[in-house]
Amino acid sequence: MLGVILVLSTVPAAAQTYTSYTYYVAPAPNGSDANDCLGPSTPCATFQRAVDLCPPGGYCVIRPAPGIYSQKTSVFYYKVVVVGGSADKDGNCVDRSEVVVDDRINGVGQAGYIFRVADHAILAIRCMTLAAYANGSVGFASRQFAIGDVVYVDFKQFRGGVGVAANETSKINVYSPGIYGDAYHFVSAGDLSQVAISGTIRIGDRLTFEVAFLSALSNSIVLFHPSKMVGGETMSGASYQCNDAIIKTTVTLPGGDVPYVGSENCTFNATRTR
Repeated sequence: MLGVILVLSTVPAAAQTYTSYTYYVAPAPNGSDANDCLGPSTPCATFQRAVDLCPPGGYCVIRPAPGIYSQKTSVFYYKVVVVGGSADKDGNCVDRSEVVVDDRINGVGQAGYIFRVADHAILAIRCMTLAAYANGSVGFASRQFAIGDVVYVDFKQFRGGVGVAANETSKINVYSPGIYGDAYHFVSAGDLSQVAISGTIRIGDRLTFEVAFLSALSNSIVLFHPSKMVGGETMSGASYQCNDAIIKTTVTLPGGDVPYVGSENCTFNATRTR
């Protein structure tokens, strides 16, 4: 189900033929990067091992077993990779907490990207939870003409960091996120990039965003078009930071549409549909 959605949203109709590969991952000791990753009985231990096995031009699905994954993953150079947690027969997310991915190495948080896509690649993550233990980590990042899909993903604390960041002419689509921790920004877009946020957006109460909930800089666009928004009461921090960029929203942003001090040359288009 997710593969169909991804292909329809990113690939022209004339180019919808591809070779599909499936890899399996499980936390150690059940998973090992010495395995071939080709079945649930021989899973890799890391998403990166499965990504490295995915050939350029391939469409690769990574199926993680339930568990906690402390690791970082990078996808680049014309690969299409989908990392999906458990789903029912209709493709709906079953439990976002079954698969948790964080920034720890040897038990200690290490600042950096938990997931990153770059260089004309496509990466979709679905039905999981991202968490940061180090100050300054980024949950999902894109750069250099890459596309990211973040679907049914919960975000815990990202203090000093960002949940979703698009840079250097890239695009990220965020659908039905859960935002349950403090951060520098939840979303940022810079250098001719775009982030679109839609679906049901659930936000914890009394969260703090050190700069702003959303940030758009350097000719970038952030689209905030939820079908439903739940929570977000008594948020601390500005609603948006915007410099030489565009923010479009169909609802009042968390925090009450308050701009960050120093925002300028900003097009803030608030079209209220409800």
